[in-house]
Amino acid sequence: MSQGNSLLRYLAVAVIALVAWIPSLAQTPASTLSLPADIGIVARFTKAIDLKDCQVGDTIEVQTIDDIKSGKTMILKRGSLVGGRITLVEHASSSQPETMIGIVFDSVKPKNGAPLSTSLLIRALAPEPDDSGNSTISEGRGLPGATDNATAAGRVNAGASGSHLSAKSLGVTGIPNLRIGSRKDPKGGPVTILAVSSPGVKLKKGTEVLLKEPAPAS
Repeated sequence: MSQGNSLLRYLAVAVIALVAWIPSLAQTPASTLSLPADIGIVARFTKAIDLKDCQVGDTIEVQTIDDIKSGKTMILKRGSLVGGRITLVEHASSSQPETMIGIVFDSVKPKNGAPLSTSLLIRALAPEPDDSGNSTISEGRGLPGATDNATAAGRVNAGASGSHLSAKSLGVTGIPNLRIGSRKDPKGGPVTILAVSSPGVKLKKGTEVLLKEPAPAS
């Protein structure tokens, strides 16, 4: 009988410890990818996106084209995947001549690593370099009335791997009828806004994108 009581006490203590441990486990934050202000992720879309067909909830994926490093520290290896989703679609109307598409990039699948959460904005877009390696693009467009530098006039600084883009690029280059902006979602989180002025705009597979962390609030 005494042995039975001891077992019951042991089980009771174990249950109490488990109940106390579960909330602390749930509160443990997921690993997060944070980028220094001068570091950007240049990647390419893994599939084509017809912007006129976008719907809230659609997923987007881009793949890094170079190792991402800060000094000698490896942040992401080439071939890592960054995941995003469509969070807003506002169709053009008499009061709003452009269709507004909101995009959030919030997950990372590092090559040979555990998944990470993140919060990244699109800062620049450009076509995939052609086979000739020609990267002489000189014009870009940002969306006026924006909340950060993602909307500045386009600048292209050639990157590695024959890319049109680098960490200093801004705006949309070489893709007509498309501009970049940003705004806050209802919860205050940053959202990239693509302003589309023609129903025929598509982001082809291989389109280049520069992703960076939102600028700190001033």
